[in-house]
Amino acid sequence: MNAVEGFFSKLSWQRLEHAIFNSLDECIAAIEGYIEHHNANDARPFR
Repeated sequence: MNAVEGFFSKLSWQRLEHAIFNSLDECIAAIEGYIEHHNANDARPFR
């Protein structure tokens, strides 16, 4: 599994799996929030 597949798997599992969104804007905001949190706390260089 490459790094991109791992990232999207983690995004799906941690943020989107059981989420209910009332609009596309809510879904986009949730994804962007996850990306910001990931970049600030969990991002590591690919080796």
